[in-house]
Parts: sequence; structure tokens; C-alpha cells
Amino acid sequence: RAAPRAAGRRAMLGIVGSLLGLVAAPSSTVIVGAGPAGLATAISLARRGWKNVQVIDRLPPPPALDDTETWGDTARFYLIGIGGRGSGALRSIGAWDAVESYTQPVVGRKDWAPGAGVDGGVQTIRTDRPPTNVIARDRLVACLLKLATEELGVQVRHEVDVTGIRWDGEHSAVLQCRDCSAACQSEPAEPPGADATAPNAAEEDSGECFELSASLLVASDGARRTIAEAIEAEDARRRWALPGTRFRIRKYRDTSVRVYKTVPFTPPADWRCDINYSARTKAANFDALPALGGSYCGVLLVKPDDQLTLGLKDVRAGLFIDLGGRS
Repeated sequence: RAAPRAAGRRAMLGIVGSLLGLVAAPSSTVIVGAGPAGLATAISLARRGWKNVQVIDRLPPPPALDDTETWGDTARFYLIGIGGRGSGALRSIGAWDAVESYTQPVVGRKDWAPGAGVDGGVQTIRTDRPPTNVIARDRLVACLLKLATEELGVQVRHEVDVTGIRWDGEHSAVLQCRDCSAACQSEPAEPPGADATAPNAAEEDSGECFELSASLLVASDGARRTIAEAIEAEDARRRWALPGTRFRIRKYRDTSVRVYKTVPFTPPADWRCDINYSARTKAANFDALPALGGSYCGVLLVKPDDQLTLGLKDVRAGLFIDLGGRS
């Protein structure tokens, strides 16, 4: 049985070697996680000529890229900003052209300090750098998914959960998988401090089980940490190891728990639609980014017991203005 750490070093040397044309690409590659990082990795490998690249993810696929009605519901999706390094990374794998037309450029910001009135915001327009491009995180995934599958032939399988891993000799990993199309329709809501790797009973009892073998395994499974947990467990079986060479996962306790509420709104006609609006106080933080088409979606971060927003079901843009008076 190969130690995962040593196998990982060989895999990285294999990637470098294949880029230099020194060694052949692995016979099979499995990437666990079909988010932006996992799909970008698959695209990068496919562009280098790697064959048999497969991506699996426990969640359903995102909505169709051009489903304007779904994407128009701004509050459903988490907006992210792609800065200069992010767009550069996407250009380097030939993916930026597939993404850019679905983004909204942002050239600056306007901030309200505690106590500032409606007209007290300070506006900053950045002319010394390219704009940040805002896109719904899931729409970015949809862009990369279409490029990977339709243009590059990458196989992507959704609603497949990895339940375990075993190491088959020195050159491959075998993933125990489960079809979770019935149970994995969405990530469960996890309370602060919950273990995202622990499956519930309903998930364990449903879905067809099967195995996947990979010469190269790439972990991009986020908070579930299935791959990392398996590597840590396997490495712990080594009878001895030099100090500092053990594979360990370090977990940090969240000491500043916040809950969020989304605040979709349309800015007044005389407000710019290409900047980030922000109000920050000791009690709450609010940031609003523009979606494609000019509508805005803000995220209000507050403590779980915040009295102003406790039990609030329908947040309106007026709350954004009121934040300026909080201390």
C-alpha cells in the first residue's frame, strides 16, 4: 500500500514532467469537486492533451447558462468578483472568453461610515487597475462546465458522492462512490461548527454504489474534506515519520460567527450601477454588488442574535440606508 504523501509527490512530479514532455500523462484522472477550482483544473489538463479526465460532484448541475429567468433572480445566487489575477488565471487556461460576457464590470466602490447619512458615502473610482468582473458563482460554474464538456470532452458527473477511498498499490486510488441523485439535491444547512463531512442516515441508505479508479486524484471538494480526511487517516498508519512530515488537517474554530441575509434591490436612477456599495459598522456589514443587467444584490452580515434583523423575512433596500446610523 503506497503512502498518499509519496503518491502525491509522484503525481506532482508527473504533472511537471508531462508539461516538459518528459513523461506521459496518467492513464486516468479523477477530480472530486465540480466547482470553479475543479473545473478549471479539468480544463487546464484537457488543454494539455490529457485524456480520460473525469470530474465528479455531489450536487446537481447549475442551471443552463442562458436561462435568463433563473439567473435574473439575483437573490438566489452568491455574487463574486473576479479581479485581475482571477481573469489572468482564466485567460491562461483559455476560459476567459467563455466567462467575460456573463460578468458585470465594477470600477470602484462607495462606502458609508457609521453615522453617515444617505449623502455621506465616500466614492472611490479606481483608474489604476482593470475593473473587477462580478458574476454569480454558480454562473461561473456553468460557463466552465459548458467549456469543459462541450468543447474539451471532459466527463463531468453530478450527484455522485465519494464515501471512501482505498489505495491500490503505488499507482492508483480507488474511490467508493454513491449515486445520490435523490439525497444530494442541495447542501444541507450546517450550524456553526458542524462537521460538513458527516453524512446523514438518509444519505447512507440511498443510491447505487460503485467504484472509480484513478492514477491521479485531485481533491477540490471544499468543506467536506473527504479526500483530505482519507489521506490523513492513511498517513496516520505509518509506524514512523520524520518530524513535520505527517499529513495533517488543521481546523480553526470560528470565533466570529455571522449569519447573512440577501438584499436584492434596484438603485435610484442617479446612482452608478458599476460600483460596489458598502456600509460597515460594529454591529453589521453590508456589501452590494451589481449583477449582469444592473440590478443589485447585497449581503447583510450580522450576529445570529442581532435584534434589528432577528426573524426578518423580507429585507428591503431601506435597511441599507438605515445601517449608516448604527454604531
